[in-house]
Amino acid sequence: MKTKNNHGFPPVDKQAWIDQAVKDLKGEDFGRLITKVPEGFSLLPFYTAEDAASSQWVKYYENRINPPLPDRPPRIWSNTVEITVAPESEMNREILSVLNNGADGIILGLTGKENLNIIFNTLSTGAAQVWLRPLGEPAAILRSFLGWFRNQSHDFSLLHGGILWDSLTEGFKRRIDLEQQLAQALALFELSLQFPHFKSICLDTAIYHNTGATNVQELGYGMAAFVELMHGLTENGAKPEDIFRDTFVYTAVGSNFFMELAKLKTYRAGFQQLGELYGVAVKPEDIHLFVASSQWTKSGIEADNNLIRNTAEAMAAVIGGCNTLFVAPHDNSEEPDNFSKRMARNISLILKDECYFDKVMDPSAGSYFVECLMDALHGHAFGLLKTVEEKGGWWKSYLNHTIQDDVKKTRLEKFNRVMDERLTIPGISSALKIKPAPEAYEEEAYQLKPIAHSFNLEKSL
Repeated sequence: MKTKNNHGFPPVDKQAWIDQAVKDLKGEDFGRLITKVPEGFSLLPFYTAEDAASSQWVKYYENRINPPLPDRPPRIWSNTVEITVAPESEMNREILSVLNNGADGIILGLTGKENLNIIFNTLSTGAAQVWLRPLGEPAAILRSFLGWFRNQSHDFSLLHGGILWDSLTEGFKRRIDLEQQLAQALALFELSLQFPHFKSICLDTAIYHNTGATNVQELGYGMAAFVELMHGLTENGAKPEDIFRDTFVYTAVGSNFFMELAKLKTYRAGFQQLGELYGVAVKPEDIHLFVASSQWTKSGIEADNNLIRNTAEAMAAVIGGCNTLFVAPHDNSEEPDNFSKRMARNISLILKDECYFDKVMDPSAGSYFVECLMDALHGHAFGLLKTVEEKGGWWKSYLNHTIQDDVKKTRLEKFNRVMDERLTIPGISSALKIKPAPEAYEEEAYQLKPIAHSFNLEKSL
């Protein structure tokens, strides 16, 4: 079929664009417009169909973000908020308040000793996604919660959510034993098998992002950790198809808008392809992405700039394909005030109800730039995964601190680029200078300590 040209403009090839750019540069080198990014590849100043010719494989993943639901808009994501740890009655009041004001998912920090009847008083089961953040022994906390739910409802499909605990990345916070961590992961997995929409295997890659890693490092080391976990769980009798069904990715998005949304789309493609390697038919739209706003990009003293960054990051998360969105309060406090919590909750509502982001399934589909970004991220991430596997796998790389040293090196390079003014952070006043957080250099070797205020802003002397 012959393509019609309804606009009367002749097709323009890439060389013609380059020639025009060189002309506008008045003879200067076109190469000055090409940007080398920390991920290990270069970004062109523009992309054409010629550039995207080698990345046609990504089109398989277009418009495959969430399963369609009757009487719902095409694009669906959960607006999730974190509930302050407090007496049970106060937690109950806060849950009811946020659910009545636009939230449809909650994050609960639990020790396992709480009276869940008080916390969920007057709240119908299945009314919202429930994500548990264990503040004690994860299996005991999950056992207590699921036992309570069984007493409330015999329809286990009503429970949606999961547990925000990654057995392997716990090793970046404290010393761990692999067999013990796999045993805990298996216990969580077996506890949740009867609950088809409650996920017990959390692949936490946000920790790489929040400690300064590149997107390639986050993707590559994240998938390597999943391969390590798959190996351990299947050796103990778990079925690969059940593991994939029970897994969700917990990641974070930063301020590099297109790179971040391409990262999320690459996660969906990468895990679908990992499923094929294990003989599991995984639908891209069934892969659950839990996406949080970045800790790495936030300022300790300029909260209003954090609000702007949160908004841009939430936009990238939604366009990139998040299924659950958590925007942290912009005041960056351990005890955020009510205004910050309301603004964080409202960002998702504004994107949905005022910007109509829920009316289009995949707005970035067909973008040559995004397709090429996905192709580059995918190639480099799988290259890193292959390297890790050749060196003995994620656990061995963790034990010899290869992962930690690699991420710390990247973080130091980022700090140096900012301090040398080779990297600009939007929203930072020129009257301020940036110093790396001291704790970034005072960690034990096994740690990847998340930095709450990665770029500490201090007034120039």
